[in-house]
Amino acid sequence: MLATQLESIGRRHRIIGRIRFAWLLPLAQLLLCATLLWPVRLAIFRELHIPLPHIVEQITLQDYVRWWHKQEFFLSSVAALNLPAGLVQLPYEMFNTTKREWMPAEMDFRIWRVVTWPLLCIPFWWIAGRAIDALTALKHRIVTPKIGWTETIIGFVLMAACGTGFFGLLFGLSKEERTLELTRFVAGCGLWALLGGLSVVARFWQWRSGKKQKAAS
Repeated sequence: MLATQLESIGRRHRIIGRIRFAWLLPLAQLLLCATLLWPVRLAIFRELHIPLPHIVEQITLQDYVRWWHKQEFFLSSVAALNLPAGLVQLPYEMFNTTKREWMPAEMDFRIWRVVTWPLLCIPFWWIAGRAIDALTALKHRIVTPKIGWTETIIGFVLMAACGTGFFGLLFGLSKEERTLELTRFVAGCGLWALLGGLSVVARFWQWRSGKKQKAAS
């Protein structure tokens, strides 16, 4: 009995000591966004009115000229990667007379999104990471981290909204209407429909595991 308990404790510590996806996913997405935006950083600095030393501006200008034809790819990819941030601003857009998200006057909305959306989306990446941690731990019969109702509801809303957007954009548009930018947003919807669903699945399996443990005891 003692050996079994020690083995269980050791297994628990090994699981807890593993990589935490709840922290890995937010950090990874910030690093990926920074990598995607690095070639067009000059446009971001200028749009934010951030002055640069002359020599630094010359260096960044060379990179910008080299990659300017792919600027739309970099900007739309970062925005598509962090779509839930757009849902956060949706209530403001609905009640605003301009029907646009809040942003400083005379600022390019694409630049504003790639600056703010990765930060606003950190909690959603954290929730998705916790769901992955929970599903991984369940393989070893460990119900941790505990997925609460708040995370489950947020995950369900993301799954429903992004799933609807994914199938609507994928099958509701003709081939002529599908642009490369729109295709990236379709992929973003599919990604977040999957990540949102993980919280719902993790909650269900934790509930089922807890029910089995009570029945066994």
